[in-house]
Amino acid sequence: MLIRMLAIDLDGTLLDSNRQIPKRHRESIGRALGQGWIVVLASGRSVAGVKPFADELGLDGPFLCANGAHVVLTGGRELLHVPLGAKALRTVHEYARREGLHMNVYAREHLYFARETAWGAEYLRRALHLVPVAIPHGGLGGLEATKAMLVGDADEMEQHQSALRRRLSNGQAAIVRSEPEYLEFLAPSVNKGWALARLASALGVARSEVASIGDSYNDVEMLRWSAVSAVVSSAAKPIRDAGYRVMPSNDEAGVADFVDALIADKEQ
Repeated sequence: MLIRMLAIDLDGTLLDSNRQIPKRHRESIGRALGQGWIVVLASGRSVAGVKPFADELGLDGPFLCANGAHVVLTGGRELLHVPLGAKALRTVHEYARREGLHMNVYAREHLYFARETAWGAEYLRRALHLVPVAIPHGGLGGLEATKAMLVGDADEMEQHQSALRRRLSNGQAAIVRSEPEYLEFLAPSVNKGWALARLASALGVARSEVASIGDSYNDVEMLRWSAVSAVVSSAAKPIRDAGYRVMPSNDEAGVADFVDALIADKEQ
C-alpha cells in the first residue's frame, strides 16, 4: 500500500505521559519524512499549542487543530476555519457559569478564560506553552470562537455532556471528549476525519494513501476515514477494541512502531 500522508494525534499518542516527544518518536518522524510522506499533527490543541512540538520535529505544517475546526498548511496558510455558532457558545457559557465550571474559548491561536480557576491552572500545566487572556470587555459576542471547552472533574463530565446535549439540540454543536476532564464544543459536523478528508483533497492525496494513529474519542472519525489506522495500547478500551491495529503505548514508542510497520508493509 502506498502511503503519502500520515496523521498523528498529539496528546496520548505522539506525546508521552509527561507531554514530551520521546526520542524514538522524533526519529520515527524523520523516517516518515524520509519516505516522502506528508506528516500531519492532528490535535485538539490550537495552532499555538501545536507549533512548539512541530518546531521540535522540524515540521512547518500542515496542522489539523481544534479537532478539525482549524486547519493550516505549511507556512501558516489557512485552509479552513469553521467557528462555533454564537448561540451555541452562549449556551455553553451560561451553563458553565451556572454550574461553576471552568471554560476555555479558543479563537484561532488565542486562548480566552472566562475566569481564573484551579481547573484552568491544571489545564495550562498540561497544555504547556499557552498564555490565556481574559474574555474581552465586550464579551463572547466579539469572538469568532474556533471551539469552546469545559474542564472539570472526570466523574461529572458525562452528566454535563448529557445536559448540554439536550440544550444544544437541533444540531447546534458537535460535542466531543478528548480527555476524561475535557468536554469540547465544535461547529456541527466538524471532526478530525472531516478535516483530514478536506486536507488530503486540497493536497491531492487519495484516501487510500492516508494513515493515522490516535488514542481517544476525538480521533475516532480520523481513524475511520483513513485507509490504515492504528491506536496505541493506552487508548480508551472501546477505541482499542474497535479493530484497528494496536501499537505499544505512547510511553513505549507506539508511533515509531507504527511508522516502521507501514514502511515494512510497503517493502513487502
